[in-house]
Amino acid sequence: KSMQVKLLKYIFFGFILIMGNQVLFSQQNQIDEMGRKQGRWIKYKDGVKFYEGQFVDDKPTGEFLRYFKSGRLQSKSLYIKEGTHCFVEMFYDDRKKTPKATGLYVNQVKDSLWLMYNSDGVLVSEEYYTEGKGNGLWKLYNYVGAIMKETPYVHGKINGEQIEYFEEGTLQRKMTFNEDVLDGILEEYYPENKIRVTGVFKDGM
Repeated sequence: KSMQVKLLKYIFFGFILIMGNQVLFSQQNQIDEMGRKQGRWIKYKDGVKFYEGQFVDDKPTGEFLRYFKSGRLQSKSLYIKEGTHCFVEMFYDDRKKTPKATGLYVNQVKDSLWLMYNSDGVLVSEEYYTEGKGNGLWKLYNYVGAIMKETPYVHGKINGEQIEYFEEGTLQRKMTFNEDVLDGILEEYYPENKIRVTGVFKDGM
């Protein structure tokens, strides 16, 4: 009799589990009468989870997770302001979840500060954007995190003095740009910080 009771319990709990999964699944991947995604969505591609997240009126909201074909996490996004703003953290396809980039999208284009990393997790660049165009002082670093180059951008074009550095950190070159064109003083240095070459450009010449 006790065996029958245990068997009935297993059958009962198994039934509850199956029904729970069915209810959960029925609450996912919903489309309203206007054809808009609503609620929690989990999308698979070639049998592997592709993304998971929430929608409100076809707009992503809250946390979104996207995956590589390997099944590892590719990116983690946080959507706010009705999905127009998205803070994103991207990863390399490795077991350590090494960061690849972090930044903000506004209306699906890059905005504000973006940080880029190499596969060892070392910061390799700082980039500033406004409405998808470079806008601000970009910094490029070498594989150990030392500064290599500083480039000023205004509305997507290099404007001002670009500075390059030797691996040891000493000044290597200064160039002045006007809307991506060399226009002004150019100076090149020896590693001991002495001037090697100097000149003046006008409209790239």
